[in-house]
Amino acid sequence: MKVQVELEYRAVPPEAELETIRQAGQTLTNNPKSVTVRLVETAESPLIILEFTMKTQAQYKVVEEISNEVQRWLLSDLFRDIAIQFG
Repeated sequence: MKVQVELEYRAVPPEAELETIRQAGQTLTNNPKSVTVRLVETAESPLIILEFTMKTQAQYKVVEEISNEVQRWLLSDLFRDIAIQFG
């Protein structure tokens, strides 16, 4: 299943944050080649968007695991919020 994690920041996070978020995705995926990370600067706030695939499971069973693992890797104190979508 495809997973998209949007991390909202108060300001543009440091470049190193993108790499650590990529590493978080590597710990959660079933296919390391599926992990992508990009920075999107919106009018409201900057976002880091992490996408990866993982073994199909009930979403309610993995949403907390995904959130906790990604937030565990955060370096910046600029982090504001997280949103997780499944596709």
